[in-house]
Amino acid sequence: MINIEKILKQDRQIRATTGLNQQAFEALLPSFEEAYQETLDQKRRWRAAGGGRKATLKTSADKLFFILLYCKCYPTFDLMSAPIQG
Repeated sequence: MINIEKILKQDRQIRATTGLNQQAFEALLPSFEEAYQETLDQKRRWRAAGGGRKATLKTSADKLFFILLYCKCYPTFDLMSAPIQG
């Protein structure tokens, strides 16, 4: 299991996992929190909030970290289908 709190405190680790340094990550976090809250507010719910499975990633920093890690490490289908020159 990845210890996100430990990674976010070490500039070298956060750069290796997300592609951003600690300062850039912290500068991006408020914008991410605002955009994430807007998407939650826009969803029309059939039932009251609070039901269903509880989130594993609790904080906004955890969510942003996971998104950046995913984008850095997992190639898109377009990239995977690009011809290899040899």
